[in-house]
Amino acid sequence: METELVVVAAAIIDKGRLLLVSKLSAPDVYYLPGGKLEDDEDERAALVRELAEELGVVARTLRPFAEVSEIAALERVPMRMTVFLADMKESRKPGTKSQTSPG
Repeated sequence: METELVVVAAAIIDKGRLLLVSKLSAPDVYYLPGGKLEDDEDERAALVRELAEELGVVARTLRPFAEVSEIAALERVPMRMTVFLADMKESRKPGTKSQTSPG
């Protein structure tokens, strides 16, 4: 039996828009920001770490939203994803760029 992939993700909604990300290695696959838990992490700690690493942001709040069981899009193995609704503090890692348009 294949091992289940356990991941966490953030549903970040701003002005009615849902943030999706993609990887350079799979630019046509879009997903919620997040990732895999490390051995010593609980779900919230993993998501806080992943958001800081991927987006350079800090979550102000994380509220449980959904549990998804599906086949992982890239790994093609069974996956269990815990999704949190996340509100962000305004912060950005040096070197990251905002994708908002002027106006």
